[in-house]
Amino acid sequence: MNFRIFVLCCGILFGVMMGVGQAGTLSDAQAISGLHAAKAVFLVNVKNPDALYHVVKVIELTRKQLEQQKVAPHFIVVFIGPDVAFLTKDRRGMVPRHFKWVA
Repeated sequence: MNFRIFVLCCGILFGVMMGVGQAGTLSDAQAISGLHAAKAVFLVNVKNPDALYHVVKVIELTRKQLEQQKVAPHFIVVFIGPDVAFLTKDRRGMVPRHFKWVA
C-alpha cells in the first residue's frame, strides 16, 4: 500500500512538473538564496529494492544540487523496516534478484 501511495505522489508531482516546465524553466535559486547550509532528515521505509534504489538516488541528487549552488547539505538518513536488509551483507531471507543491492 505504501508503494502505491509513493507511485501516486510521484505521478502527481510529475504532472505538476510537466505543467510548470512548459511555462518556463524551474529554478530554486530564489528559494535558497542566502542559505549557506541546509538540513534534512529522510525517513526511508521501503519494501521494494528498486524503489529503495530510486529513493537513495533522489537523496544523492538533492545533495549534489545543493552543493552546486554552494549550500552545504547536512542530511540524516534513517532506514527502518524491511529495507534495512538491503543495506547489509547478511543475505538470509533475500531472493537472489535482490543480491545486487547488498553492499
